Amino acid sequence: MAKVKRIFSDDYLFRGKYVAMVNDLTTEIDPHSGATIFNSAVELYLTAAIVGAHYQLTANPDNTGDSKRIMASQFSNHYNDLKFAYQLVMLNADRDELSAVDRVNNAFRYSEADPEYPKNVATFERYMLGGLVFLHNRFIKSTNTHYEDYRISMDELIADMSGKKSENNDDEDIDFGPVF
Repeated sequence: MAKVKRIFSDDYLFRGKYVAMVNDLTTEIDPHSGATIFNSAVELYLTAAIVGAHYQLTANPDNTGDSKRIMASQFSNHYNDLKFAYQLVMLNADRDELSAVDRVNNAFRYSEADPEYPKNVATFERYMLGGLVFLHNRFIKSTNTHYEDYRISMDELIADMSGKKSENNDDEDIDFGPVF
């Protein structure tokens, strides 16, 4: 019987085309500022999963070529955040195919011993990879060339994900409704 991959307990390998994306998003973006978009691959992994679930984006693993490893010890340092991201992904994953009860069970109930667990790990990975592709396209394949460009792109992404209008978009005002 094949060994069950334990999410956040085992090392994770980005492979193939995703290695370049991770490297692009975790290395210095502007030599003048020394800034990076993400400080580490584990922070990118976490963010990409949430972005993938938010936008309902998935991508299939690429098992060819080079690999880049996230050590299990790095996951343990971010375990609570990663577990929360996993739960968010499972609650939002496959909305058209699964009932709300099934999604809640996937998020909170199933453990490594359950037959659904390997499928859920694969689902999480697909959403994380979909988010990774989105982030790479948003930050690297865009016209960003300087730190300020990347900062504006990040502000726009956060505004878009939170449902708020970005300060850089002057098309209309935000209606926050009554305040208290």
